[in-house]
Amino acid sequence: MKKIVFLLTLLLLAVTVRAADIKIGANKELIVEGKPLFLLYTYGPQREFAYLKSLGMNCVPASDETQAKNFTNEMCFAEAKRLGLYTSCSISDFDKVNKNDPTLIMWDQTDEPDYIERDKPGSIKDLIALYQKAHATDSKPVNVCFGSMFAAGVGVMKNNLYVEYAEKTADVVMTDIYPVGNLNKPENLFLMAKAMKNLDKITKGKKPLMIAVEVTKIDDKAARAANAFEVRAEVWMVIIHGAKGIFYFPARFDRVRFSPVAIPEDVEAELIRTNKEITDLTDVILSGNSTAKVDIVESDTASAAMMLKEKKDKFYLFTINMKNAPGKLKFTVAGAKGTEAEVYGEGRKVKIVNGSIEEEYKSYEPHIYVISKN
Repeated sequence: MKKIVFLLTLLLLAVTVRAADIKIGANKELIVEGKPLFLLYTYGPQREFAYLKSLGMNCVPASDETQAKNFTNEMCFAEAKRLGLYTSCSISDFDKVNKNDPTLIMWDQTDEPDYIERDKPGSIKDLIALYQKAHATDSKPVNVCFGSMFAAGVGVMKNNLYVEYAEKTADVVMTDIYPVGNLNKPENLFLMAKAMKNLDKITKGKKPLMIAVEVTKIDDKAARAANAFEVRAEVWMVIIHGAKGIFYFPARFDRVRFSPVAIPEDVEAELIRTNKEITDLTDVILSGNSTAKVDIVESDTASAAMMLKEKKDKFYLFTINMKNAPGKLKFTVAGAKGTEAEVYGEGRKVKIVNGSIEEEYKSYEPHIYVISKN
């Protein structure tokens, strides 16, 4: 009996936990365990993981720097595993953590390194070294996030240096800009699309792109937080412009107090709704764009952005009014069939006339149409 127990003990010790299988697919999407994953990702201490999952998040941090005192990486991994969440971890913790933890799917570079490079030229060599060290023994993607000045198109480095950072320090590239909760400019939600275009430019269309979306009043200098409608508009705007994942910024910095998670109730409800829609539509969103032709007719006050996908016998037409004014938009999809389309998530249908859908849009309003195809 003792011999059997000894052999079983040796066998258990020999078994190592298998790391998650993560790849980047042909559509620049993350593929985890063979399935496409639209990353719905946020920061917060371990005590908030269950709450963040309830909002529809699928990834949380496992870095010491995001945790309260005496909370470790391994405790974060364990809690994420219990809840069925993925984790990311600071690349500076690379030598400290269990790289084979099955929840771990991404490494995070130093945040907003463009500001560090501005103040300390040559810092890029440190991030390149971290990136190369990670990929010498580990295949998980590395993420880098540039600051809001880059997102707005007035970066603090020369453009060729942003290109070099994107090429040599990361596999996934993102940025942040918060029109309402930081800039006090709710009329400028279009900056989210501009940020996506700037990312696409420096990555030459070759890497997965992510962006931070505001879900809180970031500091007490801000007039208010983005409301539920504005958060929803930002989310669908960046998806239409190519985002393969979203980092929701949840923290609030006030003069007297820091709150790591401070999401208003109306935004909580919208996150639950929107994140469920994204999760349910992940296979559609992360598929290749349809080649079917879409003709757009804009009004004087409204301007359209759209993304067309196909799945089985359906078109999925993702649309948004890109202007801060209401107006009529018309979309004609070649190959559309039938006289009605479902407006996804809105519990209503809209008429199709000669392959066209025409509706009045509010400022920055998104709609998703599900259309039968020939």
